Amino acid sequence: MISGFSDVLRGVQLLLGTQLIVVGLLHFFAKTNKARIWLAVLCLIHGSWFLKHVFYDDWSQHLVWFLLIGPGKPIFVGAILFFYYQSLTKPVTRQTKYIHLSIPASYYITLVVVRFFYGSHLSTNQDFWVSLSFSFWALLIFWFYFFLTKKEFRTALKKSLIPRAYQRARVLFFSLYFFLLQIPFWDMFDTLSKQGVLSAKLQWLQTAYDYFFVYAGHHASYVYIHFLGYFVFIYTLIELPYLKKYLLPKEIRVRNDFLKNKQLIESKVQQVFFEDKIFLNPDLTIEKCMSLLQVSRAALVQYLELEYQSTFKDFINKLRVDEVKRLIQDTAFTKYDLMGIASQAGFQSKSTFHRVFKKMEGLTPTEYKSKRDSRELTT
Repeated sequence: MISGFSDVLRGVQLLLGTQLIVVGLLHFFAKTNKARIWLAVLCLIHGSWFLKHVFYDDWSQHLVWFLLIGPGKPIFVGAILFFYYQSLTKPVTRQTKYIHLSIPASYYITLVVVRFFYGSHLSTNQDFWVSLSFSFWALLIFWFYFFLTKKEFRTALKKSLIPRAYQRARVLFFSLYFFLLQIPFWDMFDTLSKQGVLSAKLQWLQTAYDYFFVYAGHHASYVYIHFLGYFVFIYTLIELPYLKKYLLPKEIRVRNDFLKNKQLIESKVQQVFFEDKIFLNPDLTIEKCMSLLQVSRAALVQYLELEYQSTFKDFINKLRVDEVKRLIQDTAFTKYDLMGIASQAGFQSKSTFHRVFKKMEGLTPTEYKSKRDSRELTT
């Protein structure tokens, strides 16, 4: 049973690792922009992590394989993620690359030298201190890039990306660091446990580790990395130019003309939509609104998305539905039927009116009016 499960697991890791590497290479062949190149590198690193478990006998004996799919490469994830998020808003300078690649590179080179060339010559006590040191430094590096990248989110990404792109970036960030920040911690615990340090000094902690933390922490994290691998694969796959144009908006950054003129756009929107009620015009188009507001289509679309989390069409429909609800309560319109009120609010089609009202209110116009009338009778 265990042998069969192990074979299945190796098959999953082989498939997942291959998928990650293929989608990463596709980005290079597709000549995608610099931001997505960093994402492609992230994919290659994750792919090598899964292949490492499949081809252990190969990389543990041959230096080339050790460098290609051997351990240690996840240490670069923090820096690569930082480059990816920074490149979404501005170019990553050469100096920034040198500085932030030198930190994980120093760790990785030391790991390769120690583990591949001297690993078999280390005594049990030496191997204990080496393993503990590598886990400790990995934890420090991951925490450093966690706070550094989180700062990038607060200072640049939030105000520069449209909400949809910003939320996707945040999900990727926290999903990855949920794994990165705990793995070195569990490796340290594992090292201490195997050496007998915990059982000798802290028996209660050893017991807790043996009966709870191994399963809730180490093993659960091992399962989580497989789901995370597929998430990274799908995230990077969607970023391919062939797919992105169908699944995501072309413009993910907030336009400069919007940032410079936000207050002016806001005052014009308030005047045109909420005071003049231009939405009452059934023939209203986005072009007419652009002309009245004197803004570009992109600036208007981004304003509505950022301030109202809405498209132009949904924004207008929401204003019209709110107007219908107001007119239903107005005694001057008691003799109007629902479609008559809807036409006063800017709706032309009965079917569109019913569909939009039901979508936004969860009730048909008739159900809404009946519910409101019954509420008035009871009061």
